[in-house]
Amino acid sequence: MGDITAHFSAKEFICPHCGKQGTQKAFIERLEKLFEALNASKIIISSGYRCPEHSVAVGGYRNDAHVMGFAADLIAYKKDGTPYNSITVAKVAERLGFGGIGLIDKNYIHVDSRDINNYANHKWFGNESTGQTYNTFQDMTSDEPDPPTKTSNTLEVLYNGKCIFKGGI
Repeated sequence: MGDITAHFSAKEFICPHCGKQGTQKAFIERLEKLFEALNASKIIISSGYRCPEHSVAVGGYRNDAHVMGFAADLIAYKKDGTPYNSITVAKVAERLGFGGIGLIDKNYIHVDSRDINNYANHKWFGNESTGQTYNTFQDMTSDEPDPPTKTSNTLEVLYNGKCIFKGGI
């Protein structure tokens, strides 16, 4: 149980170098939405807030999203205890509006909310290992199905192949 949101605690976002906590609450609330959308058992934050010195020491920049308090590197876990594939997490994070998403390895991913913060570029989807960038993660394949989504009773009415009504019932 967290002290900021249901699943996240301030201690997860403390810089290991200086001990400061500088993460934005709005970012952590967005992580909570990712947790819920994945139906995760847990999300482990390996790197949240970083002071400028620590960010540079681990290969980042003095003014990156971690330093500004709206980024995290993480691994999300399924209910059975196995980690989600990073592509699956990236797809869900993109649908939730995260502006920065970087694949680190098969299960490890970077997410940030540069899209709602004053940042040099408002969107970056990429692979941190290869430097490759992407327009979207939605067409990528992984070795697992997308996580379950919450269902709702929705009616879609088509007339001559066009949707003329879509709404809840």
